[in-house]
Amino acid sequence: MPHAPHAPALADLPAPPAGKTGWPWTEASSHPANQLATGMDLPAVAIVTPSYQQAEFLEETIRSVLLQGYPKLSYAIMDGGSTDGSLAIIEKYAPWLDDWVSAADGGQAQAIDNGFQRLPGELLNWVNSDDVLTQDAVWKAVSEYSRHPGAVLLYGNADEISRDGARLGPATHARQVDRQYLIKVANAIPQPSAFFNRQAYETAGKLDHSLYWTLDYDLWIRLADLGPIVYIPETLSQMRIYPQAKTSRGEPAMFDEFRVVGERYGGFGLLNQMVGWLVPDLLPKALAALNEGDFEHGQTWLTSVIANDPSRQSDSSMAELLAHAAWLRIDEAGATSQAAVAWTRRVCQGLPATFIHPKRVERQALGLFYEALAFRNFRQGQIGDGLRHVARAVAQDHRRAANRGLWSITLRSLVRLLA
Repeated sequence: MPHAPHAPALADLPAPPAGKTGWPWTEASSHPANQLATGMDLPAVAIVTPSYQQAEFLEETIRSVLLQGYPKLSYAIMDGGSTDGSLAIIEKYAPWLDDWVSAADGGQAQAIDNGFQRLPGELLNWVNSDDVLTQDAVWKAVSEYSRHPGAVLLYGNADEISRDGARLGPATHARQVDRQYLIKVANAIPQPSAFFNRQAYETAGKLDHSLYWTLDYDLWIRLADLGPIVYIPETLSQMRIYPQAKTSRGEPAMFDEFRVVGERYGGFGLLNQMVGWLVPDLLPKALAALNEGDFEHGQTWLTSVIANDPSRQSDSSMAELLAHAAWLRIDEAGATSQAAVAWTRRVCQGLPATFIHPKRVERQALGLFYEALAFRNFRQGQIGDGLRHVARAVAQDHRRAANRGLWSITLRSLVRLLA
């Protein structure tokens, strides 16, 4: 593919879609390349965007890189063979790209490595196709690199943005760290805000192609073993946060990979960090999906909660949770008691037996559910239904027989019936 011109001006690029304004649609870098003094000794920077089925975001990502106004920037897009319109967007900007590919690949890490091999550059960065570089981000990284020529990794702050690009706030985890902090405490390096030295990258062994969620974190640790890592107190990127983003899905395999990488380096900083971030949000998300009949995702998220939150690895705790959810199905959603029981049984069938006893949870949950139905029946004067539900509660879980309140209301109801 022919070598592309570098640092296009805003007027050179295609017009933005209707209604798109601001950076990087109607604003460009404050450092136009054509106004630079001649003879400046600038390091070459190579940026790669790995992408697959991200047409919704891809154009914004591309423009945020091309409009950096940096004259020694090379840029490649490595698309995994998207069929969602991404190819048309790539071809639209092809005259300003140094290289691009749209074909099946071996995953994100391999695509990034292949991209770096195709480009010249002393400083490297990859920007995923749902993230955005901020205005002048490359200039800020290069400026700091000139003050720390021995740095193997430089990184700045990031903002979090929603699916539609609205700013949610800063990514509060970014700060100056060392290798031990990364291993023992947390990952404090926002990936799209990170620029690293090519020689150090190659010495470190490049990206681990077997990793899916932790390829950046694993690389940061290996780079930090080779030299200084430098924090830049500037916002260099925007990271998009939305339910379909891979780190937002909370799949059990993600936490398994966190454990594997933690064992590799002798610390579980990332695992603890991500459990703290994701698990509190996963439980309501799991229950909402299950309530809507989306058992595939709901069971996956519920499994993640149980596997990573010790407080949920209790049969009684999980039974209480599911009994309450089943009650809400009849009390708020208007489901029949039979439908709520069937729902509870199906959820329990998908519980991870590694951490919990699904059958025991089912018996306890249904015992609590039938007990609650019995109380309601008696209060409503439905004594026959109440007695049937008392019998079912005790049959499911013999411990319900120890509930004095249940027997008290049962006896009072019988007395009224016989009076």
